[in-house]
Formats: sequence, structure tokens, C-alpha cells
Amino acid sequence: YTRQITTELLETSVSHAGENNCVCPKCKVSPIRFYPKVVKCSDANCGLIVFRSKSEKQLSEKQITGLLTTGKTAIIKGFKSKAGKSFDASLKFDADFQVVYDFPEKKLKK
Repeated sequence: YTRQITTELLETSVSHAGENNCVCPKCKVSPIRFYPKVVKCSDANCGLIVFRSKSEKQLSEKQITGLLTTGKTAIIKGFKSKAGKSFDASLKFDADFQVVYDFPEKKLKK
């Protein structure tokens, strides 16, 4: 039994934690590494860092991957302002690759 379990474990492929198929949108060369609190470019000279939490909202891996691949997320609900009010916005990169809010345009009522 022990030999069978050991053989099965050795045959199982193990992927390195934090690996994905995203290429850094800033340097366009190095792979992105996922860490518990941040996502960053594996090239230390590039300096791209995306925090997994923004305005008391934890970003999912899907949301972060969307930001890295398309430069923008879909609208995310539940951000908290400094005053404690909840708001919805999407996230995008600015010209310096800092993550900023992108608020949806409000429709005017006629």
C-alpha cells in the first residue's frame, strides 16, 4: 500500500505555486508571479506590482489575470471609500502602470 501511494505521488505532476501564463504588460517579456498579497513581474528591474487587495476588496485571480492581459477589469462591486461608502468601478493601468479606478459613465435621466 505504501509503495502504491509513493508511486502515485511521484507520478503526479506538481506545478510551481505562483506560476501562470501571464506575461508582464509593462516590460512585455517576463512572466508574472502570484504571491499571497501581491502579483508582480519576475524581472526586478521592471517593478510592476499589483496588490491583491484594493479599498478593502480582495481581487480574484480571474480579475487580476484580466487586468494583466487586457489592461482593464470588468466592473467590480463592493469597493469601500475612505468615508466607508461602497462603490463600484473597474480597474485599469494608467500610463505609469499604476492600478487606478475606472468609473462607469453615469447615464443621465431625462
